[in-house]
Amino acid sequence: MMFLNINEKKEKANAISYKIDEYIWGRKDFVTDCPYGEKGRYTNAINKVGDLGCNTCEWQVRHDPSTQVVMCSHPKVEKSKIKKLFKDM
Repeated sequence: MMFLNINEKKEKANAISYKIDEYIWGRKDFVTDCPYGEKGRYTNAINKVGDLGCNTCEWQVRHDPSTQVVMCSHPKVEKSKIKKLFKDM
């Protein structure tokens, strides 16, 4: 049984879009580096946004592969360029 802290406030999530290089044989390469510099636990290489390292990150809130957007609640959250684009419309 899990007990949740009701008084705990959740941080706002930031939208990060990423790019993928797809190949004929079904292989995918994630191109975009993590903007917050999160590194892999064992490799110490910067995680790629949308890749397995990003999906297991504690700060990820939601991942939508169809639109290639990851919602991240990292404490160093800066204003997203995506939100600015939608705000101007």
